[in-house]
Amino acid sequence: MHSHPIVKTILCLVLSLSFSCNSPYFEDKKNNTTLLFLTAFLISANACSAPNDFWARNITTNQSVCVTTELVYSGTNIEVYRETSLTTGYNFNAFGQRFDTVTYPKLVSTFGAPSDVDKDGKVKILALDIKDGATSTSSFVAGFYDPVNYFPDSVIFGLRSNYAEILYMDGKELIAATQSDANAFDSTAAHEFQHLIRFPYSYDSGVSDDVWVNEGTSEVASDIAGYGPQTSRIQCYRGSTCSGGINNVSMLEWNSQADIIKQYSFAYVFMRFLYDSSGTTEAERNSFFRKTVVGNASGVRANNAFSLMRNFILDAPDYSPANFGGGSPTTDEVFFRMYSLLMGYTLGSTPDFVTMTRIPKTGGSAVALDLSTAATAYPLPSTLTTPTNIQIQSAINSSSLKLAGANFFNNTSSSLNTNVGNSGRIVNGANNSVLYWGSFTSSNTSSGFTARTLRFKKPKLEHLQSMITQSQVDHNHTQSGICASGFIDVPNQTSGNTLGE
Repeated sequence: MHSHPIVKTILCLVLSLSFSCNSPYFEDKKNNTTLLFLTAFLISANACSAPNDFWARNITTNQSVCVTTELVYSGTNIEVYRETSLTTGYNFNAFGQRFDTVTYPKLVSTFGAPSDVDKDGKVKILALDIKDGATSTSSFVAGFYDPVNYFPDSVIFGLRSNYAEILYMDGKELIAATQSDANAFDSTAAHEFQHLIRFPYSYDSGVSDDVWVNEGTSEVASDIAGYGPQTSRIQCYRGSTCSGGINNVSMLEWNSQADIIKQYSFAYVFMRFLYDSSGTTEAERNSFFRKTVVGNASGVRANNAFSLMRNFILDAPDYSPANFGGGSPTTDEVFFRMYSLLMGYTLGSTPDFVTMTRIPKTGGSAVALDLSTAATAYPLPSTLTTPTNIQIQSAINSSSLKLAGANFFNNTSSSLNTNVGNSGRIVNGANNSVLYWGSFTSSNTSSGFTARTLRFKKPKLEHLQSMITQSQVDHNHTQSGICASGFIDVPNQTSGNTLGE
């Protein structure tokens, strides 16, 4: 079922035979001993071919293992399989019906139809014990989409492909989390489905999508499917469950295991704010989000902060240059002001957007900036205030700033670093303040970052490395997992993006 369809071609690929694949050697059964031997080798190397057997990545070893499953739901758009050794009382049939009739149509109408490499018209969802090294008291991987399945299988690679559209969902810790969060499994599946839809567009563009854009979009996809807002993310963002919240955390540079939960929360809150600010109706907002994934008429799609802001300028119905200083605002100016608004809303209920201060992009002395017009146009949406408000719960006594990061203070005496361009300061009525680096560029030499864009080296699948980062459960035992966002042939980090149009 999951082996490569053309045996002769694979045999030639695997063993580099010196004779042609069209040679009579393959046709003459009297001289077929070698063919039989090679076929036996192929079968032994591909022992995952029963009807309900699937390859699945072992997260701890980054190798494929064969998982035997049983079909528990078959609908119009999806099939749900359960690992046969998995013991759980979860109703996978009911989940399958919800995904088939609610999640699938909502996200397809927003992001477009998924790929269909196996030509069966369905997405397969596997509930299995994800091999992530988790114990009863440790973190775990809630689910993942593995891009290796987008490509034909080959025995020469350590990672094997089912050549089908598949979501892998954890059938142990994630199922246990549904006891306190009934939507944990559904919400995670919606999150992963965005990754599945998105990957072909990212791959075809030849440029990998920055992790924070991809993950933030998937977090909002769960909301679009009806399983939001992501309360556990907001609680972490504000610091009620994650110590310090987003204090001294970069939204863009994902290279710290210690900050990963906070960065998921940061990406979710920013992308949710941008989504709500893009249009006045759900149809308008979904249309904007669709173009960030599949691309607009000009081929612009959001693979990083720069192109995300280009999409906002070109495709968001509620965008107006007047809200960003007039004229023709650059992408980094739009990003700075939207980011500034979010930091002000995070600071407190009465941020002073009229008399805020800012360091220019080139550094130097602080200048005044009035964001009251933008604040009127893009207020804090109710999705980020109910049932949990994003207002930060703790301060930090550090003046260092990370790329698109912030530090919140319980005083107004904190000062900006004149060497960090595009940084800002806001105070509120409670005499608190926030310092932040509202920039997506790391071109400033004081930043210590290197600007670059991550690119796929397609299709060298044997070099794929896991971007998996495991999750934690918050203090209320509500699932707040990290998905396996993807597997690409670059290190586990994203980067700043080059400034300019």
